[in-house]
Amino acid sequence: MATARKTLGDKPISGNVDPLILMGKEEKIREAVRDCVHKARGVPHILNLGHGVIQPTPESAVSCHFKDTVSADTDTCTGRGLR
Repeated sequence: MATARKTLGDKPISGNVDPLILMGKEEKIREAVRDCVHKARGVPHILNLGHGVIQPTPESAVSCHFKDTVSADTDTCTGRGLR
C-alpha cells in the first residue's frame, strides 16, 4: 500500500488485506486493517481483501474485518468509529 501510494500520489486506489489474516486472531485482523488504512490515509481508498474470503474463514473473522473496515475502528471490533 505504501509503495502504491508513493507511486500514484493522490489518485484513488484499492488496497488489499491478505485474506489469510482472517484465519488468525482478531487483534491481527485489526492490525492489518489499521496498517492498510494508515498507509492510504488522506486520499480516496477502497479497502478490500486480496482475492476475497477463502472458504474455511470463520464468520466471526469476516465480521471483525467488516466492522473495522466500515467504521475505520482500529481499536475494537465494535463498530463504534475511529478513535
